[in-house]
Amino acid sequence: MSTDTIRTRHRAHIKHSYSWRQRNRQDDTFKASHALASLKNWHAWEHKHDHTLLYKQWLEVATQLKDKKENGILFIDDAHNHILEVNALIDLLANEVNTNLKLILASARNQWNPRVKTPNIFKRGKQHILKGLDTSEIEDLLTLVDTNPELKPLVENNFSGFSRAERKRRLTVRCESDTFVCLKNIFASEKFDDIVLRDLLRYRKTIEKFIA
Repeated sequence: MSTDTIRTRHRAHIKHSYSWRQRNRQDDTFKASHALASLKNWHAWEHKHDHTLLYKQWLEVATQLKDKKENGILFIDDAHNHILEVNALIDLLANEVNTNLKLILASARNQWNPRVKTPNIFKRGKQHILKGLDTSEIEDLLTLVDTNPELKPLVENNFSGFSRAERKRRLTVRCESDTFVCLKNIFASEKFDDIVLRDLLRYRKTIEKFIA
């Protein structure tokens, strides 16, 4: 199966060797998708979560990449939902000593930790836990929004209408203190994603070094 066929069946986007991220919410999906999509000279895919992960076909893609001396990245969001297929793919890649297809696995910590995982994930992968805002950082963020006249016009109307205690509760509970999700709730703008994406692209060389 060619890489073009896989691209048709699984919408093109991203991934790394055996790296996985535990997260509070879905902001890592945004970061991974947009940051890795900016990499040059890499084939990139994102697995559609409502489809079965076709691990045998992805091994074929990895073999083609190796034969062509090319690299590819596959991003698998909510990887806990596909843990059997993920384990199988990683074991196959390990057996073939194939590092040309990289994997990034994203999952919520409470969903990821109980799952039975192949030892190859730990032998060949790196774990990155996305840190949320602590209580003092949330307080500082609210103070900044309340006291900075340049920011006030940018704050989403519904959010600004709540009391400070309720705004803090929403950022802590509903947004699970996740930095990106908190900012999205405060500054509800269609342009917000674009602003963050431009900042991520500034770190392209760092990202390329990370997955090399």
